[in-house]
Amino acid sequence: MERNRPHCPRLLFRFPWEVSPRAVLDYYRENRQFLAPWDPPRLPLFYTEERQQSYLGEEADAMAAGQALYWYLTLLEKPEQVIGSVQLTGLTGEPELGYKLSQSQAGKGLGTEAVLAVLELSRTPEIPRVTALVRPENHPSRRLLEKAGFRLFNRAATVRLCDDKMLTYAALANEGFLIP
Repeated sequence: MERNRPHCPRLLFRFPWEVSPRAVLDYYRENRQFLAPWDPPRLPLFYTEERQQSYLGEEADAMAAGQALYWYLTLLEKPEQVIGSVQLTGLTGEPELGYKLSQSQAGKGLGTEAVLAVLELSRTPEIPRVTALVRPENHPSRRLLEKAGFRLFNRAATVRLCDDKMLTYAALANEGFLIP
């Protein structure tokens, strides 16, 4: 499993079974308002330790089945405090990148570092392209993707959990994922 752990200078990438449900819950509670414009609406049950334990188990199961990779981000100096997450889902088809970072850590380049580390890990013959969906008004996320070498691919139609129009960004393997 260690070969599936990205590396970058300022962050630790921790698997779902390496973080506590309390640490994940604290992250979501502290960033509830900050994440609200980008996340689907959350029911009160989401903000319970039991629900976070359930999500961590589901993520571990998806990893064991080879369907996805999930990591929780912590700073090197505070390995017990979750400050974000990165995931690659759809590994049996076309992988899709997702990521979140706490408000207190936004704007420091940590998100870009994390995404670049995941892309580096993803450079395999089995993965010709990684995509990421982003809302058009989420300018910080669009900038992060562009800094990480993603390019606007097309406008996606209605997407899974929301009726919002989304933008699809792609990083292509045959262009070295466009990593600068």
